[in-house]
Amino acid sequence: GHANVSNKSIDALIDDLTDELEPRKPLPHPVVRTFPWAVISFTYLAVIIQVSGLRPDLVHEFHDVNFIFELGLSIFIAVSAFLASAYWCVPDARGKKWLVSLPLMGSSIFIFWNAIRFIIEENARMPDLHWNHCYKDGLAMAILPIASIVIMCRQGKTTCSATMMSMNIIAITSVAYIGLRFTCMLDTVGHSGIAHILPFSIVATIMGFATHRLYKW
Repeated sequence: GHANVSNKSIDALIDDLTDELEPRKPLPHPVVRTFPWAVISFTYLAVIIQVSGLRPDLVHEFHDVNFIFELGLSIFIAVSAFLASAYWCVPDARGKKWLVSLPLMGSSIFIFWNAIRFIIEENARMPDLHWNHCYKDGLAMAILPIASIVIMCRQGKTTCSATMMSMNIIAITSVAYIGLRFTCMLDTVGHSGIAHILPFSIVATIMGFATHRLYKW
């Protein structure tokens, strides 16, 4: 008798908990979700680059191994960071939590590479802070990728929003940095740090404070 009462109580509790639940379509595989983001982001980036104007020495730059290396590394960081974010936006990261090591490794190489450049660069210095077209162009390049990555990540209900936000920040910063390499002729490390990376560090800090609001369940 007690067993029947207990079972009925459990069944009633389950009914109460699931009464308002509705069927949900499973999220597509993270790789599938990464592909549209990459297409949208880089297509949008190409449009903004054309509007802003290509740097006149671009053909020459494509014969510079340093430019090609940095560009390829930035693309790797952007895509791997978003792929990691696509996995981390679900509670268990589909067992692929190690994916964050890829963009972190790429970012470490990027930092080390530019530190070496700064040491050997002639007359290396950090320029003064002042408004220039790189701030405007860079922020324009990041608007749509930011919106798309936030929308995508909100669908997954992450349980580790800080890690996922870090991946988002790395992805967006890399996308904008790629775009600015096509429009800005100043290749010095100081200018890149102040005009190509600093604005996104500020945006990242602001977004970091809003992480739990952006990705709350």
